Amino acid sequence: MGLSKASKSPQKSSKRPKTVPVKVNLLDGSQYETGVEEHLDRALALRDDLPLAFYLLGRWSYQVATLSWLERKAAAALYDRPPTASTQEALELFMKAERLNPGFSKMVRLHIAKCHKELGNGLECRTWTRLAASATPDDDPESRTLEKELLAETDPPTGDTLQG
Repeated sequence: MGLSKASKSPQKSSKRPKTVPVKVNLLDGSQYETGVEEHLDRALALRDDLPLAFYLLGRWSYQVATLSWLERKAAAALYDRPPTASTQEALELFMKAERLNPGFSKMVRLHIAKCHKELGNGLECRTWTRLAASATPDDDPESRTLEKELLAETDPPTGDTLQG
């Protein structure tokens, strides 16, 4: 049983989703639409020791917190209660993931650095970027791109390198 494309359309229903729907491509090629925040909240209610769930919820929170003005207006038009989150909330979720399993993912540390950068904490941004850079490399282009971006922004122009 999969979700059909003919399922309830927004025009036929007066109820609007409470979370941002995300389409997931399953291995069999079918698509599944779900509200990410709702499912992560449920997972954490059942087991609050899952660093990956805290990381994913942190990613969701960061994306919502950094929506542009236009994206916020579009969300307000689409949803009765548009999603809200802050960079501080995202940082707390990333920190919880890191505390549960220190260094389990380079991306967690890079996102901690990114939150600190967004919050104006330059020294903390640099510290977490360097911690991420010293971690086992993720074989992930997003990780490498984010690391280069943060290193370029946090390392002083004097040529200070990570080996030093």
